[in-house]
Amino acid sequence: MKQPLLLFLVLIGILLISSCNDSATNGGELGSTPPDASFTVTEVTDQENTYVLESTTEGAFMWQWNLDDGNGWQKGNEIDTAFYSQAGDYNIKMRAFTDAGSDSASNSLNVAQNACVGDLELLTGCNGKTWALSPEAGAVWIGTADFSTQYFAYSEADITGRSCQFNDEYTFNLDLTMNRDLLGDIWVDAEGSANPFPSDIISSGETGCYDWGVINTDYSVWGSGTFNYSLSGNQISINGDGAYLGLYKVGDSGITATPESSISYEILELTEDRMVVAAIYSDINLAFRYIYAPTQ
Repeated sequence: MKQPLLLFLVLIGILLISSCNDSATNGGELGSTPPDASFTVTEVTDQENTYVLESTTEGAFMWQWNLDDGNGWQKGNEIDTAFYSQAGDYNIKMRAFTDAGSDSASNSLNVAQNACVGDLELLTGCNGKTWALSPEAGAVWIGTADFSTQYFAYSEADITGRSCQFNDEYTFNLDLTMNRDLLGDIWVDAEGSANPFPSDIISSGETGCYDWGVINTDYSVWGSGTFNYSLSGNQISINGDGAYLGLYKVGDSGITATPESSISYEILELTEDRMVVAAIYSDINLAFRYIYAPTQ
């Protein structure tokens, strides 16, 4: 009689151990079902590039969100909001936690355009804003990198004397493109004893205003064209063959006789009516500063 009773007790023990293991796998109570995570993404119509994220996961008590914005997983709420300043494709992820465990889900989101806020709003006016050298003395200034010493600056007479430079237009668009329009002419500059600079930019002549048609085609990228730009802190970078603002000869490392593909400027001032930028070369203690105003 003792053997059947012992066998019965062993079987009961095995069943109990098996039941405990099943509960641990589920991550919750005995017989509970793991969650099936899901959420919705809804655009907020009266707030630019803002979206409502709402978990539709049953029984969840905690949520984590990954907005695909470089910040990784963050603890959040059942209903949260997301703001994207830059246009692009994003893969939003959510983790939902219940008594039975956790599950994750993802939704793709296309943000059609950059958010027009901050410096981007001032620079572009949200619909594209055109800037030109401000018609004032000092619109172009050259001096030391700390701006304590002036080497040269445009005078009031230069507004008309260099009219082909003061009419150059730079239109900054919300999609991070910039259109440079020289309006058919260009100011051919000098550099040191080289007049003009580069020496072969025109077949004959020296510093002055020239119709674009007489410019050596080797320098065609210094003319009108479309470029990309980026804003980061107090810096604006122009990218594309022949990139520059103001003077074509000012490159990313200093004076250049060869068109370059990128140049960065420090933004010294930016308001609705005024933009002051500078190409600063601390290693050679030199700076070129430009003052711009909207054309309208």
